[in-house]
Amino acid sequence: MASEQSPAKGGHFGGKYKPEWLNLVKEAALDPELPIIDPHTHLYDDPVRRANLGGFMTEEFLEEIRASGHNVVSTVHCEAYGTFLDENAPKELQAVAETRVAARVGEEALALDPQGPRLSEGIICNADLTLGDRLDEVIAAHREAARGRLRGVRAMTMSDPDIQLPYSVAVDNMAAPEFIAGAKRLVGHNLAWDAAACHPQIPQVAALAERVPELPIVLNHVGMPIYIARFADKFQETYRHWLAMMTDLARYPNVHVKVSGIFMTFSGLSFEGKPTPPTSQQAADNMRDHYLPTIDLFGPERCMFASNFPRDRLGISYGVLWNAHKILAERYTPKERDALFHGTAAKVYQLGSPLAA
Repeated sequence: MASEQSPAKGGHFGGKYKPEWLNLVKEAALDPELPIIDPHTHLYDDPVRRANLGGFMTEEFLEEIRASGHNVVSTVHCEAYGTFLDENAPKELQAVAETRVAARVGEEALALDPQGPRLSEGIICNADLTLGDRLDEVIAAHREAARGRLRGVRAMTMSDPDIQLPYSVAVDNMAAPEFIAGAKRLVGHNLAWDAAACHPQIPQVAALAERVPELPIVLNHVGMPIYIARFADKFQETYRHWLAMMTDLARYPNVHVKVSGIFMTFSGLSFEGKPTPPTSQQAADNMRDHYLPTIDLFGPERCMFASNFPRDRLGISYGVLWNAHKILAERYTPKERDALFHGTAAKVYQLGSPLAA
């Protein structure tokens, strides 16, 4: 029988999960009744990720939510760069095992607490969009494994010479005709495309949005601005460049943005390695210059706060992270806050009502 827990190939941006460090800062949940759909989460159970990021499966995820005090009613699982691979399957079908695991986690959570968080209510699978006709077969396999939960596709597209990733693709991979053809196929499958791009690649996302205007596109992590390596001494210049590219991208109404991920190591804004983890106010202050312009450019109806957990717990706890998001959202109307915390995600990923749980 093929394994569904193959060891990870390479690291995931480095770092080490330190629960005792995170526990140095504890906060009560702000606005604890506000329904939250967390539209970008991962599952980890292989030895490498357990050693570095901590395990993150059904009961661990439910406990994280419970301990946070926030009203997380639903989550979306996003493929995690080759975890749970079935190495006995053809290469293009190996990631179907991850979809199968994500669906199982959703079913386990429902069995444990029918009124609790709907884990993996949506699944974003991994698929190679350059496969041509074979892409239809791959999506069909993921759809069967997802048991009604498949909502989108993310390909391995993120690439930059200064960022270490567990895979390797050309920096301009999203501009390839084969990739664009695959993106067009997603429309017929009624699926969204999650765009993983480092900030220099944002123009490729814009070009694809223009070529395939009927495709719902979700830019991950505010375009993943890089402020290390060759950008380390050019913060203001790089920030202006990022903002200009995001301004251009906002012209395309089919593009949505996950407002998340700014604390990953390559941003240079991470709290990893600090004497103490951030309070929600400190986190909000660090998020502000990237998150608020993004929301103002795209509008709350095209933005969704997300956790990027468990990756982001290397630098901030789940409860503090959502408190920081709520601090930033104080400037918006109740309707706009509803969009940011659950409405946009429910619309884009075709999820159930956030009030159902």
